[in-house]
Amino acid sequence: MLYALSTLAQTCAALAAFVGAVGIFRLQVLRERYAALEREVRGWALEATRHDYWLMPMKEVLERIEKSEKEGNTSPYLKSFKEARTRWEAAPDQLARSRDALLIFEAWNLIVILGSLAGFAHVPRLAALSWSGLLCWAVALITVGITGWALVVWIGRYEPVEQNAAANRRATGWRQPFLRTVAWINRQGPWVTAVASIAIAVVSLTLARQSNEGAYRAWLTVKQARDLSVFPGTYGEVTVEIENTGRSPARDVRVHSATAVQPRDWQIPERAPLPDEINVGVIGPGQVRSIQFKTKTQLTDADVARLVNRSVRLFYFADVTYADQFGSDRLLQFCLFFDPPAKTGPVGSLPNCAMHEAVR
Repeated sequence: MLYALSTLAQTCAALAAFVGAVGIFRLQVLRERYAALEREVRGWALEATRHDYWLMPMKEVLERIEKSEKEGNTSPYLKSFKEARTRWEAAPDQLARSRDALLIFEAWNLIVILGSLAGFAHVPRLAALSWSGLLCWAVALITVGITGWALVVWIGRYEPVEQNAAANRRATGWRQPFLRTVAWINRQGPWVTAVASIAIAVVSLTLARQSNEGAYRAWLTVKQARDLSVFPGTYGEVTVEIENTGRSPARDVRVHSATAVQPRDWQIPERAPLPDEINVGVIGPGQVRSIQFKTKTQLTDADVARLVNRSVRLFYFADVTYADQFGSDRLLQFCLFFDPPAKTGPVGSLPNCAMHEAVR
């Protein structure tokens, strides 16, 4: 749940910043286009009636043109005037739709960010809810849907496509297929943009998951080995402490351990014997669990003598499997061996075997 809330907050913050910039740019373009259409209407009015309309309010310009047409004006420029007027009158609606899309898009992302930040204080409660996973999926799908819809509203269809069609046909060489491709993308602007936005959202979520996984996953490591007892009549006992140094609980922790007295060049099995399994359960962040190693039979004087003269080694190795909120295939492998002191004494060391070691 912590990962899900973090991912939603980061993704929505990125969308609000970068995709929101597209919406702001689109509003600026539409305002400039609206002003350009107004100039075009005034220009065609000038051509149709030969009067200067540049300083008049648009309402008066339209009224004078209508009056001129009723009085019998048959100028061929009236058709161009009407077409420009139609586009000019439609521009405010397009501007309003783009503005509404930007407000809805930014408001939704801010709501998701606020909800995610507030949810950080209630992660245990949210994780215990049976419908929390469905809620996260619903929020993610709505976010993708609103983003795609907003981009479709902002991009729309480009007007210059039809105007430049003749120029595209006259292009030669590599320019012709290039311009045709650009023209097709322009004609299919909403669909291309929607698909691209979904792809960007998927990639962003994947990168965010990979980034957060390393920071928030469970990491089981060997903290220390203690209580070593290698004497005749003992079982070569040693206690190895496993610590969770990550930030998520390690669940379903199972330990497959083995102890063996073998020659120094003994090849350690790739996996520890499965029958010798210990079910540890859950190891929370910062918690430590102990694993007890011992031989199946008591060590004899001959066994200890061979260990002291280093003709054999006493190996302790284990496979620790576990799961966390990001995956169920976590593995810790470690191997230690008893290294007797230079002179016969009560202590020794437990260096790594340089084999059978893995953390994933």
